[in-house]
Amino acid sequence: MEINRNQYFMIGIVLVLLGLQFRLVDRFVLNQPVSQFIAEKKMKVQQSQQQQPAPFTASTHNFMTSAGMVPNQVVVLPEWLGYALMSIGAVLVLHSLAMPRPSG
Repeated sequence: MEINRNQYFMIGIVLVLLGLQFRLVDRFVLNQPVSQFIAEKKMKVQQSQQQQPAPFTASTHNFMTSAGMVPNQVVVLPEWLGYALMSIGAVLVLHSLAMPRPSG
């Protein structure tokens, strides 16, 4: 399937608006279920990286994850991400305007 002019325009507008959103928002605070999910995945990765954990030693992170008391995760986006999305979206919008109109 070939992407036509309208689809380029729509993708460009979505990317411009998403980049604008990323520039206006400083950070995203994830809710409790998502924070719990991320903490469980991090704990599994840490356990797989350790060969044999020492007995009777538990980090507070592991205890908090197993008890369900995980603090909400905060995602801070880099500043360049919003600019990159807006510029790619602007290029796609301009490209769509330079394409010939669809026949039909």
